[in-house]
Amino acid sequence: MHKAIDPAHSVNVSHQEDFTRQEDFTHQGNATYLVNATHQVNSHEPRDFKTSFAYLDELSKRAIRRAVLKAVSIPGYQVPFSSRELPIARGWGTGGLQLTLTTITDDDTLKVIDQGTDESVNAVSIKKFITQTSGVPTTIWTQEATIIQSRHRIPETPLREDQLLILQVPLPEPLRRYEPSEAMTRRYHAEGKYDGIWTLLLEDIIQHGHYHTSTDHPVLVHGRYVMAPSPIPRHDLAKLHQAANLTLFGAGREKKIYAVPPYTDVIPLAFFDVPLEHERITEKTCRLCGASGVYMDTWIDPQTGEVSYQCNDTAFCLWRRNHPNSPLPQSTKNIPSFSRDETKRPETYLSFTEGEKAPSSLTPLVRAMHVTVRYGEGCAHCRDKMHRLEHHSCPYCGTIYALRDVSFDLYPGEVLGIVGESGSGKSTLLNALALAIDQKNAKNARAAIPASHDHPHVDVRGDIRFAFYHGGQKNVLRASLQEKRRLQDVMLGVVYQDATQSLNMHLSALANVSEKLITLGLRDVRTMLERSKALLGKVQIPEERVKQPPRLFSGGMRQRVQIARALVTEPPLLLLDEVTTGLDLTVQASVLDLLRHLHLSEQLSMIIVSHDLHVIRMLADRTLVMFEGQIIEEGMTDQILDDPQKPFTQKLVRSLL
Repeated sequence: MHKAIDPAHSVNVSHQEDFTRQEDFTHQGNATYLVNATHQVNSHEPRDFKTSFAYLDELSKRAIRRAVLKAVSIPGYQVPFSSRELPIARGWGTGGLQLTLTTITDDDTLKVIDQGTDESVNAVSIKKFITQTSGVPTTIWTQEATIIQSRHRIPETPLREDQLLILQVPLPEPLRRYEPSEAMTRRYHAEGKYDGIWTLLLEDIIQHGHYHTSTDHPVLVHGRYVMAPSPIPRHDLAKLHQAANLTLFGAGREKKIYAVPPYTDVIPLAFFDVPLEHERITEKTCRLCGASGVYMDTWIDPQTGEVSYQCNDTAFCLWRRNHPNSPLPQSTKNIPSFSRDETKRPETYLSFTEGEKAPSSLTPLVRAMHVTVRYGEGCAHCRDKMHRLEHHSCPYCGTIYALRDVSFDLYPGEVLGIVGESGSGKSTLLNALALAIDQKNAKNARAAIPASHDHPHVDVRGDIRFAFYHGGQKNVLRASLQEKRRLQDVMLGVVYQDATQSLNMHLSALANVSEKLITLGLRDVRTMLERSKALLGKVQIPEERVKQPPRLFSGGMRQRVQIARALVTEPPLLLLDEVTTGLDLTVQASVLDLLRHLHLSEQLSMIIVSHDLHVIRMLADRTLVMFEGQIIEEGMTDQILDDPQKPFTQKLVRSLL
């Protein structure tokens, strides 16, 4: 006997064992269900033959199946797909619904869950739409279903290898809170660069003392991709790890599909000394079936106000009540404690030289030879260094040369100043040394290319050698992307004129500084926070303000936070770009005093770009003067400022008076 489920009245239930008793089943927010054990639970509505089987046409299904196959082949990877229009609004489960319509067959039995219940408005609507377009039977029992579409929950009953779980996903990108750009999130996934997610988790601990992700906690899939597991509670994360079933995730609005194949490692991200704990509500006992260790809802008696708890999974609770003598159909897998042994620790850098000898004072720390940065392909005329250009630009092909044949050396413990008028190439040279020009979309290189340069082609040529990179024997411009990232993260400290180029204005000062340590592979919260607090104190940030975001700081305080962030990895080279511009005189003096103190106490090598000759005189040992992308004069700072030789340098010095 087949009978449709009427959520307003009763649900008809039958299983292998016969029960003659009838009882009321009340769940928070739902109607009272009359359980009659002499009927079947499966419903089977006639198919609407006016549409294709399961609504979608075959070409659409093929396209979605191809995306599913790719997602299964690359666990955790977000596969874009062409999301179809459905007769329900986007944001109401269209991604999961398209996966169900694509994979369902005549032999399947469907179960639809919405936040633990089978009879919510959303679950009933989706179930009715699928049955009307495919004619497949439905059930409330997890054991009977072959396809389970769910929102926000994974059933308490463990799934088998022959079952398919489809989860609806509202926001599939775990990096979105950290990086709004879709292009950058794709790049971070390709490089496996998930420092931003770790930084957000650290910010939760700084502000709240624990992880603030009650649902949708990020997980590492198959040791490679970090994935958003849909808004399921922490309790359900353990059900994804080494699960026997295939799990598909569909985001219709964002047009993404991703998957967790059977028996795949799914490890939630957690710091070693702050393990991820499941919800304490799972320690309660259900008032209806007596189950424990499952995800619960809070129930408040409207008459007495007494607080009690009951299973969030209504079908599981109903099964327990009607099968009191049967084994519990719940997972025996314990919630992981996410200890140090359960998570692979990223590789850390042992020392800044990695076993190599530190350079002597006679060996250049930085050697730049014939560095050229041009925006455009260039031509035979402008490639010849003997030909002059008109305001950086080639008169024949229009190629713009931001730098042209620049060479200099920097020795250990030396401070080198770079001066020149606006547009002379000072900041471009600094970005070339910071390995940021070829990374136009990187957060720390947003100012690498001037806004007036519209050429799509950026060419960096020449030879830049660091003593801390293969002993100064290799050109760093030819290094791999991973090696450049490593140099930026460990060896180079960069302080920009605009603090927003390196600081996240919405994270605390502590998190901004600790992010560099996370990049190194550190996963111990105590170690990171102790080191970051010490550095922030060293740059005179009051202890009571270290948990505040930089957007609440003055310009001088933001620069000091930048300096702390740049120094946290103890880099051998510090690059500073117009660090005092826009600051009042008293704040300028405090920043300059801090830099001078750091140079004397730490023997830091620095390259300082500034148009303020007072700053250069105060800090720099040697000075380079740039004009139209070239170095026209260099020497000791006092010599350059007191006895300039070139007409442009003389004009520059006179402007100081």
